[in-house]
Amino acid sequence: MKSSSATAFESVPRRVLVAYAAPALSSSFVFTAVSLYLLKYSTDVLLIAPATVGLIFGIARFWDAVTDPLIGHLSDRTRTRWGRRRPWLAASAIPVAVAYFAIWSPPAAFTGTALAVWLCVAILLFYAAVTTFSVPYTALGAELSESYHERTRVFGAKAVADHLGIVAAAGSLLLMERAADPRSTAAEVAAFAGLILVGAIAWAVFGVPEPADHQGRGGSRAPYASFGDVFRNRDARLLLAVFFLEMLGYQSFVVLLPYMTEYILENPGSTAFYLFGAIAATLLTIPLWVRLSRRLDKARLWGASLAVKTAVFAGLAFVGAGDSVAIASLTVVFGAATGVGAVLGPSLKADVIDVDEAATGERKEGTFFAAWGLAIKMAIGFAILMSGFVLSATGFRPNVAQTPEALGGIRFLVSVLPALCHVVAIVLLRRLQMNERTHREVRRRIDARRPSLEGVS
Repeated sequence: MKSSSATAFESVPRRVLVAYAAPALSSSFVFTAVSLYLLKYSTDVLLIAPATVGLIFGIARFWDAVTDPLIGHLSDRTRTRWGRRRPWLAASAIPVAVAYFAIWSPPAAFTGTALAVWLCVAILLFYAAVTTFSVPYTALGAELSESYHERTRVFGAKAVADHLGIVAAAGSLLLMERAADPRSTAAEVAAFAGLILVGAIAWAVFGVPEPADHQGRGGSRAPYASFGDVFRNRDARLLLAVFFLEMLGYQSFVVLLPYMTEYILENPGSTAFYLFGAIAATLLTIPLWVRLSRRLDKARLWGASLAVKTAVFAGLAFVGAGDSVAIASLTVVFGAATGVGAVLGPSLKADVIDVDEAATGERKEGTFFAAWGLAIKMAIGFAILMSGFVLSATGFRPNVAQTPEALGGIRFLVSVLPALCHVVAIVLLRRLQMNERTHREVRRRIDARRPSLEGVS
């Protein structure tokens, strides 16, 4: 891990952007595959009851409540010659890959309780390892530049890689949905994805520098005491709620999309094609959102995209068997709108963290991103937990024609719930105070109180 003599970049070099974005592709792949398809894989292939799978994901969210604040705080306080974030990235690579493989390849002899226990342990290990990677990784992105607009460029590059990873995950979903032996196919895909992830993380570890003047400025309090600073920051609290609601709606939609494709559209095996259309729209429009954010307020642009997604969810309530063109059109619009939050959400997070530095003199990106990451993972877990229980309560049975009650449960989860979540998120986002003028004043206060330090580890 080599050193550099620059501080946080005013304009991040392209080679650093590419090295930083590289792990996002592979990590997005593994995280998306679990979030998108593991519920259906578990119910329809492993034959575990939906409520059991939902309960496992609920347990995982409580586990995250322990690990996320701890990892965020520890990475803030880490002091090494290689920086405070990159050692965590290096340590996480192999555990993430091994745990991910274990999720998709339980022993063939395991059934019933043994299979459920295996899946539960594998998921807990996977999410702990992902936290060890993702919290320091996103915090590192926020530290690459102090510029209001350059941060949008950094997270725009990450968003492109994220969505390329989702494309790859959709491709793996296509393979697994149509495989003669889904279990062996899932194991092979998981092994390959793990190897790619390890290589991508190594690229970031050696290719991305860290600001040396941030070391030793992570605070001296206990992890959960530092976590309290997030909740004392008004805009940070609002972002927590907005991210939770947007992800709850998003995850409810994507995790039920395979069910909707098979049981409502009556076109099994086509989920990946709708995802390809949505992700293509996201990738094509990300550069547009980066440019527009230089002219329009970040929060207002994000709020407009949430309104568009709300209309999409409302439209999904009316699709039925054979409406492939309608749902393809809706998912393309959904994908384009999703790119706004993927780019501007993390950029706003970095701006809001500066408010904490102005107040405390500390740099706690790890703690703040851990809080926001926990909100997002809680939303994902709650969506899967709720989906499992709703499917069970409405009489869902795998691989057969569904009753009107079961179809109604699928429609609720894919349309009504996401729309309601996004409406509330829009209302909250309008209260956010952070904008370019506000951020300029915050940076002025920071520059006035902190010493001028140079150097990057």
